[in-house]
Amino acid sequence: MVTVLGDVTLGETAIIHGDLITIGGHLNRAAGAVVNGNVQEINIFGGHDMAWLKDWVRNCLLWGRPLAFGHNLGWAWSIAIGVLVAYILIALLFPRAVEKCAETLEQRPGYSLLAVLLSVLITPVLTILLILTGVGIILIPFVLAGLFFGSIFGKVVMNAWLGRRFTKYFGEGPLKHVAVSTLIGGVIILVLYTVPFLGFLLMKGLGMLGLGVVAYTLILTMKSERAVSLKTAQATAAAAAGIGITPVAPVSDQADLAASVVPPMLPVTSLPRAGFWIRIAASAIDAVIIGVVASVTHTSEIFLLLYAIYCVVLWALKGTTIGGIVCGLKIVRLDERKVDWTVSIVRGLGGFLSLAVAGLGFIWVAFDQEKQSWHDKIAGTIVVQSLKVGSLI
Repeated sequence: MVTVLGDVTLGETAIIHGDLITIGGHLNRAAGAVVNGNVQEINIFGGHDMAWLKDWVRNCLLWGRPLAFGHNLGWAWSIAIGVLVAYILIALLFPRAVEKCAETLEQRPGYSLLAVLLSVLITPVLTILLILTGVGIILIPFVLAGLFFGSIFGKVVMNAWLGRRFTKYFGEGPLKHVAVSTLIGGVIILVLYTVPFLGFLLMKGLGMLGLGVVAYTLILTMKSERAVSLKTAQATAAAAAGIGITPVAPVSDQADLAASVVPPMLPVTSLPRAGFWIRIAASAIDAVIIGVVASVTHTSEIFLLLYAIYCVVLWALKGTTIGGIVCGLKIVRLDERKVDWTVSIVRGLGGFLSLAVAGLGFIWVAFDQEKQSWHDKIAGTIVVQSLKVGSLI
């Protein structure tokens, strides 16, 4: 007889034809009770009763849910309600940010789900890359902290998003505040947490979806800010070059229009330069792609070589990679000439040098005034943020 987190009571006429083992419970044995085998009491709680934990394990954990209605479970509800109050406070402190993320999920659900998938795939790859760089190990706690707080903010967003399904009928007024939406959505989710075998799945799924929505909203915000900075840089360069915009007489067809309006040709090196984190994000996407290919083809032992070949080929043909296209990055030469095969190969070989010194050559971007890595300096290239990166086709 074996019991886990349960008490055993043996009456005077009880007979056990074997061993008796209790784990985390109490044995109450009458004088006439017979146990023909060994008796073992394994107390994992140091002599404490821990009835509250036992009841939670029996009524919640074993049923695949974080909450339930029952005896000795008030502490779990207290924690859940306290967390919900914290979510409401976050919504009060950052109402516009929460609303913006909720609107992203409403307006772009497909891309939001794609962002969830990329977040799940990129996070372990990014952690591995930071570990491989040596110096990047210092950044791992900050990355994990960012993911933790991003997940918390994501759950606030999911509560608000669910609550907005109801507050949209309230009309204008204080009841339509994002904090009210968070409260309503949070109460609904707490009730759903009590559903057997759905509660834990819902809790984990909402956290992952919320983190993906927050990450995707940040990407959209960065793209918007990049567009503004790019237009500002173009206007500044045009003004410095003395280029003005003059009225154009009406034209009869598209050919005349193309001939009459000549846009100013600005140097591509004047575009905003990509920073450390956006380049890491693009590299992580590329690493995921090569990792999948290497796993399917059973060539994981030459991952770095495959990654280098992949980058060199796409740099020479397109001036960017798939990760660069997603993040809006392009590699250009400082002398404005095309990135050819020679430059791509030199830059690829320089990447091994940047990696060999504990990854310092990659991290150099974060501190360099020109935002160049070591292999950028060797090849005479920079990475810029461009609105028109192009495609692989």
